[in-house]
Amino acid sequence: YGDVPGLSTPQCKGECIAGEYCPVGSVTPTMCPKGYYCPNGRLRVPCPAGSYGGRKGLQDASCSGLCRPGYYCELASISSVQAICPGGRFGGVPGLQSSACSGLCSEGYYCPAGSTNSTAHVCGSSAVYCPEGSALPIVVSQGYYSIAGDEHVRTQQSICEPGYFCYR
Repeated sequence: YGDVPGLSTPQCKGECIAGEYCPVGSVTPTMCPKGYYCPNGRLRVPCPAGSYGGRKGLQDASCSGLCRPGYYCELASISSVQAICPGGRFGGVPGLQSSACSGLCSEGYYCPAGSTNSTAHVCGSSAVYCPEGSALPIVVSQGYYSIAGDEHVRTQQSICEPGYFCYR
């Protein structure tokens, strides 16, 4: 960087150090921003997906660490809870990189946003069912009944057969 007029060498006044970033024509060093690391004073590199850069001045690809279970971090994230795993999915390990998280919630169970395992909550009763990837239990439709699994872990609904009454 060069903060005085009339410099005559490419070294300018001084070199930026790790944790700083000096683009061409810099007058003063710039602290590496959150979500990035600056390994050598010349490069500004986004923190890798699965990790986050929660403070300025980071110097290496480990950034500030991995995202927490139940959350994911895309490229250049600034928080360990940058983005919550969506309902119907779960995030069972740290360092997840996309909204796919660890996968879908298991059938017979439901997973609200931020769940950390595929069987976060038992579906509930015969009045509801939970197919794979459920964010919440689904109320059985009028004229149908729930099937598959035991009374608390229903996974589907079926239309009521002729000659029978199904109240749910």
